Amino acid sequence: MSKSKIVAIMALIAFAMGIFWVGEAVAGERENLIVIERNLHQIWHQQNFDVADEIVAENYVRHLPGGGKVIGREGYKEYVKADMKHNWRFVMDVVAPGGDYVTVRYLGSGADPETGKKPLKITAIVIHRLKNGKMVEDWVDFDSAGYFKQLGYQLVPPSE
Repeated sequence: MSKSKIVAIMALIAFAMGIFWVGEAVAGERENLIVIERNLHQIWHQQNFDVADEIVAENYVRHLPGGGKVIGREGYKEYVKADMKHNWRFVMDVVAPGGDYVTVRYLGSGADPETGKKPLKITAIVIHRLKNGKMVEDWVDFDSAGYFKQLGYQLVPPSE
């Protein structure tokens, strides 16, 4: 076999392996997207907390604005239950998968639980990290100033 044929065969094998690896990465990202969609629709919207046992790791950590944290799968369930007093409905506006991470910009609407005032609007960006088909860590940021303004609060500069 000629040297040029060997090089061509090796190039073809390398190309095929590259396609396999890329396909594997895309398949992993697709699986991660499904987990994030299940989190939104089944846990947040349908309040089906049994799903958390399937898709949230036992040692899960949620990093909140201001340095707060939600720790563990059970902590996550309690966090969602408490936050749903607003009856939030979210849509995934922008979704950017990348390996073990899925970054999502959420648009949400809900109601003030004390006044029933509707609609409250909120935007949030969450960076989800997944491993073995489960959410293991999230970083959350949201428009807190806009949220509190809708509840009637005013931003007041500090007095000197």
